[in-house]
Amino acid sequence: MKFKRFVNLNDVDRGGNSPLHIAAKTGRAHNVELLLRTAKDKSESNDIEDETVNNTFGLASINRMNKTRFYPVHLAVLENHLNCLEILVEYGANVEVPTSTASGKLTPLMLACQKGYLDIVKYLIEHGAKIENRDRFKRTPLIHACMCGNAHIVSYLLRMGANANVFDSSLNTALHYSIAYGWYFCVQLLIEAGADINCANSWQTTCLAAGFLKGHYGLCDYLLTNHSVNINFQTDDGLTLVMLTVGLPITAAVVEQLEYVVVKHKADCTTIDTSGNNAVCK
Repeated sequence: MKFKRFVNLNDVDRGGNSPLHIAAKTGRAHNVELLLRTAKDKSESNDIEDETVNNTFGLASINRMNKTRFYPVHLAVLENHLNCLEILVEYGANVEVPTSTASGKLTPLMLACQKGYLDIVKYLIEHGAKIENRDRFKRTPLIHACMCGNAHIVSYLLRMGANANVFDSSLNTALHYSIAYGWYFCVQLLIEAGADINCANSWQTTCLAAGFLKGHYGLCDYLLTNHSVNINFQTDDGLTLVMLTVGLPITAAVVEQLEYVVVKHKADCTTIDTSGNNAVCK
């Protein structure tokens, strides 16, 4: 197949998608290669107009965002088209290019970690993607994998040296997210890799508290029974899990939470906060 001489490879549809965007998204590896090879051949003809377009968007719009703020490389990753990704990288696609700030500044690796595409994760890292890059909210690929419960990705990233104690702009760690979303195997992998089980975020919420507030009592039992998490941890204001619970509006769920920490796990009700109050005073 050949293109007519005056075909514009950089034309876009109403969504800002060039032919390359569409080919990458739909997994048409042959078309991806044809578009890029044709664009490269044209670029070597010293055509001033082609040179200007290539300097702006790259070969066949390889470095162009569509209206949803994705480059062709992002679309190939999102749809799990490794063969298209390989061709894009061969022709110079940047494996570190982020989406727009409004879209979270997500790199291809972060997207692959969200989706759980291990082969693509491996390929991107082998071709220079950094495992500690951060998005708009300072989340790394590991945090994205933990948020989505992709334990096989978490395991691989940790083996590749990802920081098990990494945290985002709110000091939420990978362990916070794993527990808050209820992903047991991610929690287990992080703890085995040395994650701090008693760390707190910007609101002084510990990993245990995150699991407790989300109702993941099985994970809380795991932390308390197997890893001796401190159930009497205090925030900067001296508040304990018991105090935080009794401060909530009284509902059947809150009563159940209170029984869980006090009756089952023997939380201390006599601890005082920085104002000299204990849980009874609340």
